[in-house]
Amino acid sequence: MSKGYGGFMNLRKPAAAGTFYPGSRNEIISMLDNLFSSPSVKRLKPAGPEMIGFVSPHAGYIYSGKTAAHGYQRISDAGKDATFIILGPNHYGIGPEVSIYPSGEWETPLGNVSIDKDFIDKICSVCNGDIMMDASAHLYEHSIEVQIPFLQYLFGNNFKIVPICMLNQSISVSNAVANFLYDVYLDFEKKGKKVFFIASSDFSHYVQKKKAEKDDKDAIEKIKSLDVRSFYETIGKKQISICGYGPISTLMFLSKKLGSSQVNLLDYSTSADATGDEEQVVGYASIEFLK
Repeated sequence: MSKGYGGFMNLRKPAAAGTFYPGSRNEIISMLDNLFSSPSVKRLKPAGPEMIGFVSPHAGYIYSGKTAAHGYQRISDAGKDATFIILGPNHYGIGPEVSIYPSGEWETPLGNVSIDKDFIDKICSVCNGDIMMDASAHLYEHSIEVQIPFLQYLFGNNFKIVPICMLNQSISVSNAVANFLYDVYLDFEKKGKKVFFIASSDFSHYVQKKKAEKDDKDAIEKIKSLDVRSFYETIGKKQISICGYGPISTLMFLSKKLGSSQVNLLDYSTSADATGDEEQVVGYASIEFLK
């Protein structure tokens, strides 16, 4: 495991506050109050320990926040004092193929969140250098950061995170990452520690609404079937621009290993719901994986 932490600083400052989500504590809380009070979110009962994790969008909250809130509502009871492994795509091409933030804390306007160093050390001991400790990939990346205020809103500082940024999203890499996570998950489970997984991804990008809905439905059906190869074939054949297909497939592989019996679409929307523009939309989905 490389010890070249690539621009590592003990405190990772926010890169998306004030753009993807509000820049002040009061504004974030007000927005999240509204999102979680939506009828379709409120009707969802919180899940128990059967929850493995969920797919969550990472666009600006005004576009995808309501869809994201569905997944977080489901974890709102079980997630206290848990470790959240947040897998996001690397949008900027900085850093190694798969990078894990080494240690320290991440800051948002809601406060600081601790990195679970124990989990990271365990990953380092089993991954054979396939996951590199590196901070550079995370410095400007929004896909992981935008998930954190949701967790802070629900749990305060009573949780930890493990940020994993994927530049290489191939099926083989996704499978390898899932295998490493599985090994550490089992170790933590034996110790009575709670671990959940968040795969950060948007779906179709900048296509007409009807096409986005059709293509994304096809991809989501593959996700629900836990057929990773068919998922890759579908997004390749139809040219579906899902940015976080690697994190999603990692969660699919992992869920299969954990004996997942149910995958549910909690909510789907497009940016047209916020903008009214149906010619160039982005699709968003919240999808849960249960044991």
